[in-house]
Amino acid sequence: MGDDALKVKAGRWTIRIAKGVAWISVILSFLALFAGDFAHGFIPSVEWASTTNSLRLAIGLISTLVALRVALKILFTSSDRILAKVGAVLVAPLMSFMFASGVVICGPIILAIFAGHHVELPYKVEQATGTGRRGCRSPVYLQGLPFVFNSLCGVSEEFRQSLKPGMPIIVEGRGTSYGVFASDYRQIGP
Repeated sequence: MGDDALKVKAGRWTIRIAKGVAWISVILSFLALFAGDFAHGFIPSVEWASTTNSLRLAIGLISTLVALRVALKILFTSSDRILAKVGAVLVAPLMSFMFASGVVICGPIILAIFAGHHVELPYKVEQATGTGRRGCRSPVYLQGLPFVFNSLCGVSEEFRQSLKPGMPIIVEGRGTSYGVFASDYRQIGP
């Protein structure tokens, strides 16, 4: 009888810890997703992005499956507003993947805010042409970084025209070896 009670108690603690981790992940995900509000111009380092790529994918896939399961459960439990529920089933996996992969980027953002100093990090240009997206005019896209955090915004047209894909650049600003709030950038070499 004592072993069964101990197993039940251990199971409850495991569930509580899992719920706590899930809530922390949700909060960090929202912070990372809306980083434009408090972390505008943050670029994670290429090393951090490549090291955590598998973790981002794993967290993203797990959260996508959970979101899809919840959305499908809601879809099949009632018949109210069926079109909205089908839309939720289609959108939930994409949004949860973005939220979950943002959790991994939130750590370097917080480190850069509280423990940052002047750093210069190397990057390679992926694309320096194009009109950009909402909130990011005249961007320079960088190689090896996750979507949303892969662009320098507000780059002068003169500097953009001098860049070619694969060209190395230095981005400097406040940050750590895990990422930088870009304040300036320059080409490496001639």
